Amino acid sequence: MHFMQKGGGQLYFPAGRYLTGSLQLKSNVTLYLEKEAVLLGSTSPYDYPGFSTEKELKVNNDHFDQALIYAEGAENIGITGEGRIDGQGRELALTIDSLHHTGELVDKHYNTYRKRPNTRPKLLFMRNCRKVELRKTNFRSGAAWGLSFSLCTDLTIDSLHVENRAYWNNDGIDISDCKEVRISNCFINSADDGICLKSHNRGAWNDRVSISNCHIISSASAIKFGTESLGGFKNVTIDKVVRTSTMTCADQR
Repeated sequence: MHFMQKGGGQLYFPAGRYLTGSLQLKSNVTLYLEKEAVLLGSTSPYDYPGFSTEKELKVNNDHFDQALIYAEGAENIGITGEGRIDGQGRELALTIDSLHHTGELVDKHYNTYRKRPNTRPKLLFMRNCRKVELRKTNFRSGAAWGLSFSLCTDLTIDSLHVENRAYWNNDGIDISDCKEVRISNCFINSADDGICLKSHNRGAWNDRVSISNCHIISSASAIKFGTESLGGFKNVTIDKVVRTSTMTCADQR
Protein backbone atom coordinates (compact mmCIF):
# COMPACT_ATOMS: atom_id res chain seq x y z
CA MET A 1 0.00 0.00 0.00
CA HIS A 2 1.35 3.45 -0.91
CA PHE A 3 0.38 6.58 1.01
CA MET A 4 0.59 9.51 -1.40
CA GLN A 5 -1.04 12.91 -1.26
CA LYS A 6 -0.34 15.94 -3.43
CA GLY A 7 1.68 18.27 -1.25
CA GLY A 8 1.89 15.67 1.52
CA GLY A 9 0.03 15.53 4.81
CA GLN A 10 -0.57 13.51 7.96
CA LEU A 11 -2.06 10.03 8.06
CA TYR A 12 -3.87 9.93 11.39
CA PHE A 13 -4.61 6.75 13.37
CA PRO A 14 -7.08 7.29 16.26
CA ALA A 15 -7.38 4.78 19.09
CA GLY A 16 -7.99 1.29 17.76
CA ARG A 17 -6.27 -1.72 16.20
CA TYR A 18 -5.30 -1.72 12.53
CA LEU A 19 -4.06 -4.82 10.71
CA THR A 20 -1.91 -4.20 7.65
CA GLY A 21 0.68 -5.59 5.30
CA SER A 22 3.71 -3.63 4.13
CA LEU A 23 3.27 0.16 3.93
CA GLN A 24 5.45 2.39 1.72
CA LEU A 25 5.87 5.91 3.06
CA LYS A 26 6.10 8.66 0.41
CA SER A 27 7.62 12.17 0.57
CA ASN A 28 6.02 14.82 2.80
CA VAL A 29 3.86 12.29 4.67
CA THR A 30 3.83 11.68 8.43
CA LEU A 31 2.15 8.80 10.25
CA TYR A 32 0.56 9.90 13.54
CA LEU A 33 -0.62 7.26 16.00
CA GLU A 34 -2.71 8.28 18.99
CA LYS A 35 -1.75 6.78 22.35
CA GLU A 36 -4.21 3.88 22.12
CA ALA A 37 -3.65 3.23 18.40
CA VAL A 38 -1.96 -0.07 17.48
CA LEU A 39 -0.72 -0.78 13.96
CA LEU A 40 -0.42 -4.57 13.64
CA GLY A 41 1.71 -6.24 11.00
CA SER A 42 0.16 -9.11 9.09
CA THR A 43 1.35 -12.61 10.01
CA SER A 44 1.25 -13.70 6.34
CA PRO A 45 4.55 -13.35 4.42
CA TYR A 46 2.54 -12.83 1.23
CA ASP A 47 1.62 -9.36 2.53
CA TYR A 48 5.28 -8.19 2.41
CA PRO A 49 6.54 -7.58 -1.14
CA GLY A 50 10.31 -7.63 -1.47
CA PHE A 51 12.37 -4.54 -2.27
CA SER A 52 15.62 -4.49 -4.19
CA THR A 53 18.94 -4.38 -2.33
CA GLU A 54 21.04 -4.22 -5.50
CA LYS A 55 22.35 -0.75 -4.60
CA GLU A 56 24.05 -2.20 -1.55
CA LEU A 57 27.19 -4.29 -1.94
CA LYS A 58 27.20 -6.36 1.21
CA VAL A 59 29.90 -8.36 2.91
CA ASN A 60 27.26 -10.47 4.63
CA ASN A 61 23.83 -10.11 3.06
CA ASP A 62 21.15 -10.32 5.76
CA HIS A 63 18.44 -11.29 3.22
CA PHE A 64 15.92 -9.11 5.07
CA ASP A 65 14.51 -7.52 1.91
CA GLN A 66 11.00 -6.90 3.28
CA ALA A 67 9.59 -4.53 5.91
CA LEU A 68 6.34 -3.57 7.59
CA ILE A 69 7.07 0.11 6.92
CA TYR A 70 9.32 0.95 3.99
CA ALA A 71 10.56 4.16 2.34
CA GLU A 72 13.05 4.77 -0.46
CA GLY A 73 14.17 8.10 -1.92
CA ALA A 74 11.60 9.99 0.16
CA GLU A 75 12.09 13.26 2.04
CA ASN A 76 10.32 15.13 4.84
CA ILE A 77 8.78 11.97 6.27
CA GLY A 78 8.09 10.86 9.80
CA ILE A 79 6.30 8.75 12.38
CA THR A 80 5.09 10.23 15.64
CA GLY A 81 2.48 9.95 18.37
CA GLU A 82 2.45 7.68 21.41
CA GLY A 83 0.76 4.74 19.68
CA ARG A 84 2.36 1.37 18.92
CA ILE A 85 3.61 -0.38 15.81
CA ASP A 86 3.68 -4.14 16.42
CA GLY A 87 5.16 -6.42 13.76
CA GLN A 88 3.83 -9.60 15.41
CA GLY A 89 7.24 -10.95 14.56
CA ARG A 90 7.17 -14.34 16.22
CA GLU A 91 3.89 -15.34 14.62
CA LEU A 92 5.09 -14.08 11.24
CA ALA A 93 8.48 -15.83 11.50
CA LEU A 94 6.91 -19.13 12.55
CA THR A 95 4.51 -18.92 9.61
CA ILE A 96 7.46 -18.35 7.27
CA ASP A 97 9.23 -21.33 8.83
CA SER A 98 6.18 -23.58 8.45
CA LEU A 99 5.63 -22.61 4.80
CA HIS A 100 9.28 -23.37 4.08
CA HIS A 101 9.00 -26.88 5.51
CA THR A 102 5.76 -27.64 3.66
CA GLY A 103 7.41 -26.50 0.42
CA GLU A 104 4.79 -23.80 -0.22
CA LEU A 105 7.20 -20.87 0.20
CA VAL A 106 10.78 -22.13 0.22
CA ASP A 107 13.40 -19.79 1.69
CA LYS A 108 16.52 -20.23 -0.46
CA HIS A 109 18.56 -18.64 2.34
CA TYR A 110 17.20 -20.92 5.06
CA ASN A 111 19.71 -21.40 7.89
CA THR A 112 19.86 -25.17 8.17
CA TYR A 113 22.43 -25.06 10.99
CA ARG A 114 20.28 -22.86 13.24
CA LYS A 115 17.01 -24.21 11.80
CA ARG A 116 15.41 -20.86 11.09
CA PRO A 117 14.37 -18.81 8.05
CA ASN A 118 16.65 -15.98 6.98
CA THR A 119 14.13 -14.20 4.75
CA ARG A 120 12.04 -12.26 7.27
CA PRO A 121 10.55 -8.73 7.25
CA LYS A 122 12.14 -5.94 9.24
CA LEU A 123 9.89 -3.73 11.32
CA LEU A 124 10.97 -0.58 9.44
CA PHE A 125 13.44 0.07 6.63
CA MET A 126 14.32 3.42 5.02
CA ARG A 127 16.92 3.88 2.29
CA ASN A 128 18.27 7.00 0.61
CA CYS A 129 15.80 9.23 2.47
CA ARG A 130 16.26 12.84 3.69
CA LYS A 131 14.81 14.74 6.63
CA VAL A 132 13.33 11.84 8.58
CA GLU A 133 11.82 12.28 12.06
CA LEU A 134 10.67 9.50 14.38
CA ARG A 135 9.40 10.68 17.77
CA LYS A 136 7.64 9.14 20.79
CA THR A 137 6.22 6.06 19.05
CA ASN A 138 6.43 2.51 20.46
CA PHE A 139 7.88 -0.14 18.14
CA ARG A 140 7.86 -3.84 18.97
CA SER A 141 8.26 -7.39 17.70
CA GLY A 142 9.84 -7.35 14.28
CA ALA A 143 10.48 -10.70 12.63
CA ALA A 144 14.05 -9.51 11.97
CA TRP A 145 15.84 -6.21 12.65
CA GLY A 146 13.80 -3.41 14.19
CA LEU A 147 14.41 0.06 12.73
CA SER A 148 16.91 0.00 9.86
CA PHE A 149 18.26 2.97 7.87
CA SER A 150 20.64 3.00 4.91
CA LEU A 151 22.18 5.96 3.05
CA CYS A 152 19.85 8.43 4.80
CA THR A 153 20.63 12.08 5.61
CA ASP A 154 19.28 14.27 8.42
CA LEU A 155 17.74 11.58 10.61
CA THR A 156 16.18 12.36 14.00
CA ILE A 157 15.18 9.49 16.32
CA ASP A 158 13.88 10.84 19.62
CA SER A 159 12.03 9.40 22.61
CA LEU A 160 11.19 6.05 21.01
CA HIS A 161 10.39 2.87 22.93
CA VAL A 162 11.73 -0.10 20.97
CA GLU A 163 11.17 -3.69 22.14
CA ASN A 164 12.48 -6.18 19.62
CA ARG A 165 12.83 -9.65 21.10
CA ALA A 166 10.32 -11.70 19.12
CA TYR A 167 12.64 -13.97 17.15
CA TRP A 168 16.29 -14.08 16.00
CA ASN A 169 18.61 -11.27 14.81
CA ASN A 170 16.42 -8.76 16.63
CA ASP A 171 18.57 -5.63 16.59
CA GLY A 172 16.97 -2.48 17.92
CA ILE A 173 18.19 0.25 15.54
CA ASP A 174 20.60 -0.23 12.61
CA ILE A 175 22.29 2.74 10.93
CA SER A 176 24.19 2.05 7.69
CA ASP A 177 26.13 4.79 5.85
CA CYS A 178 23.91 7.62 7.10
CA LYS A 179 24.83 11.27 7.74
CA GLU A 180 23.61 13.78 10.33
CA VAL A 181 21.98 11.26 12.64
CA ARG A 182 20.64 12.10 16.10
CA ILE A 183 19.45 9.29 18.38
CA SER A 184 18.35 10.53 21.81
CA ASN A 185 16.13 9.76 24.80
CA CYS A 186 15.29 6.25 23.58
CA PHE A 187 14.58 3.03 25.45
CA ILE A 188 15.67 -0.05 23.53
CA ASN A 189 15.20 -3.68 24.58
CA SER A 190 16.71 -5.96 21.94
CA ALA A 191 17.51 -9.64 21.64
CA ASP A 192 20.62 -8.75 19.63
CA ASP A 193 22.53 -5.44 19.26
CA GLY A 194 20.78 -2.39 20.65
CA ILE A 195 22.13 0.28 18.27
CA CYS A 196 24.33 -1.01 15.46
CA LEU A 197 26.34 1.22 13.11
CA LYS A 198 27.03 -0.64 9.87
CA SER A 199 28.62 0.20 6.51
CA HIS A 200 27.25 -1.89 3.64
CA ASN A 201 28.51 0.34 0.81
CA ARG A 202 32.01 0.91 -0.56
CA GLY A 203 32.81 4.60 -0.73
CA ALA A 204 30.14 5.50 1.85
CA TRP A 205 30.22 5.78 5.62
CA ASN A 206 28.35 6.90 8.72
CA ASP A 207 29.20 10.55 9.46
CA ARG A 208 28.11 12.99 12.18
CA VAL A 209 26.22 10.50 14.32
CA SER A 210 25.15 11.43 17.87
CA ILE A 211 23.78 8.91 20.40
CA SER A 212 22.73 10.34 23.77
CA ASN A 213 20.54 9.75 26.83
CA CYS A 214 19.50 6.22 25.88
CA HIS A 215 18.81 3.15 28.00
CA ILE A 216 19.63 -0.08 26.16
CA ILE A 217 18.87 -3.63 27.25
CA SER A 218 20.74 -6.08 25.02
CA SER A 219 21.60 -9.76 24.77
CA ALA A 220 24.63 -8.77 22.64
CA SER A 221 26.13 -5.27 22.32
CA ALA A 222 24.47 -2.07 23.50
CA ILE A 223 26.25 -0.13 20.73
CA LYS A 224 28.20 -1.89 17.99
CA PHE A 225 30.33 -0.81 15.01
CA GLY A 226 30.05 -3.47 12.26
CA THR A 227 29.96 -6.35 11.52
CA GLU A 228 29.52 -4.96 7.96
CA SER A 229 32.23 -2.30 7.54
CA LEU A 230 32.80 -1.81 3.80
CA GLY A 231 32.98 1.98 4.12
CA GLY A 232 33.53 3.28 7.62
CA PHE A 233 32.58 5.55 10.52
CA LYS A 234 33.33 9.25 11.11
CA ASN A 235 32.47 11.78 13.81
CA VAL A 236 30.45 9.54 16.10
CA THR A 237 29.66 10.81 19.61
CA ILE A 238 28.14 8.71 22.41
CA ASP A 239 27.00 10.33 25.66
CA LYS A 240 25.02 9.17 28.69
CA VAL A 241 24.06 5.68 27.55
CA VAL A 242 22.93 3.16 30.18
CA ARG A 243 23.38 -0.50 29.24
CA THR A 244 21.71 -3.51 30.89
CA SER A 245 22.89 -6.96 29.83
CA THR A 246 20.63 -9.98 29.44
CA MET A 247 22.47 -13.28 29.09
CA THR A 248 19.39 -15.22 27.99
CA CYS A 249 16.33 -14.34 25.97
CA ALA A 250 13.07 -15.97 27.06
CA ASP A 251 11.39 -14.73 23.90
CA GLN A 252 13.67 -16.82 21.65
CA ARG A 253 12.29 -20.25 22.47
